[in-house]
Amino acid sequence: MRIESHSGPLPDPATLGRYEEILPGVAERIIVMAEQQSAHRMRLESQALAAEIARSSAGMWFAGLLAFFGLAAGTTMVLTGHEDYGVLVIVGDAVTMVGAFIYGTERRRSERREKFQQLVGRDADNGG
Repeated sequence: MRIESHSGPLPDPATLGRYEEILPGVAERIIVMAEQQSAHRMRLESQALAAEIARSSAGMWFAGLLAFFGLAAGTTMVLTGHEDYGVLVIVGDAVTMVGAFIYGTERRRSERREKFQQLVGRDADNGG
């Protein structure tokens, strides 16, 4: 009894050779198909990354504008004699910004940890 294992977009060379014997030219077609699939996957990943960057940038601009207007509103309240409410708005704005920063930092750390665990698990499953 013999067990073989192969992983990847292309068959192992021996199998590819047998395909070529059965249907001449099929090995090149299989290789071209794998190259096209790889190029397609890279394009999709690039588009997804660009969309994520744009979404993140828009979110940061929006959050910055909200923070600015919150600080401006609080400052205006303080200057017009509503010190208690103005300070409350300014502190609330600052706490919200700090909380968002801490949440985002922890989320990114968690995502990196999860990706690392996936890579370690995958490598362990593949014998390396």
